[in-house]
Amino acid sequence: MARIFITKHPHVEPGYGRAKVGSRVTIPWNTTTKHRRKFIKRNGQYIENGVLKEGEIYFWGEYEPQTECTIVNVCAYKAIHDTLYSVRGTKVPSKALNTDPYVFGDHFKHICCGMGDGKTRRKFKPDDVVLFGRIEEDVFTHSYYLVLDTVFVVKEEVRINYSLNSTQYYKASIEPMSKKYPVFYRGENYVSGKPYYSYVPCRLDYTPRCKPRLDLASLGFKVNKRGHEPVAKAITFTHNIWNMIQNSVIDQGWLIGTHIDKI
Repeated sequence: MARIFITKHPHVEPGYGRAKVGSRVTIPWNTTTKHRRKFIKRNGQYIENGVLKEGEIYFWGEYEPQTECTIVNVCAYKAIHDTLYSVRGTKVPSKALNTDPYVFGDHFKHICCGMGDGKTRRKFKPDDVVLFGRIEEDVFTHSYYLVLDTVFVVKEEVRINYSLNSTQYYKASIEPMSKKYPVFYRGENYVSGKPYYSYVPCRLDYTPRCKPRLDLASLGFKVNKRGHEPVAKAITFTHNIWNMIQNSVIDQGWLIGTHIDKI
């Protein structure tokens, strides 16, 4: 029986120094201790009013290698990253952080983020769903919601061939890790015709808008605090919950980004 998991995902943008609105900034490969999210502009495919379309989309995602961006605001939503550098065959910097989930190309990929390690490492089965984002508490109602950035539906487990070490995905997501994992997970995609598929909430412009929020209690999640950190246990996947998640994303003004062009 498939389950739905929630995995903590970073929400802070990279630092842009004192860059002014309208300026271009190069962000080097992230070698800090914390992952960052970028508001990315890239060609892809998306669902609008039930119709699959293609064009430039904007979405929140992770790409830790070098990017170039335009500063568009002085507060939140500061920059649009429209140039993502390939790392095929390049040397990975010391202390470079990896990109996970990796949403570019034919399939989304997921290798380690939020899985734990050793005997406690989380394992997935086909049709399991992983919701990437951060859990926050409403200060007035004390209810919990998930700020969502990626929906990952597991297609299959793929054994890693460490001899194929010059590909884009290997360099961006596998080589920077300090540990060698035996497998990564390939995501289900929309064009396969399956009823459930991986996607990112996306937009057709960069107008600031709150990221989509999912009310966790209405979906059936129970949230507990581990120290100061809210944690939600996995729940059983149902078609009704899938529809509730997708409808909530759409109702908040986002489209369903089903494919992002490869880097």
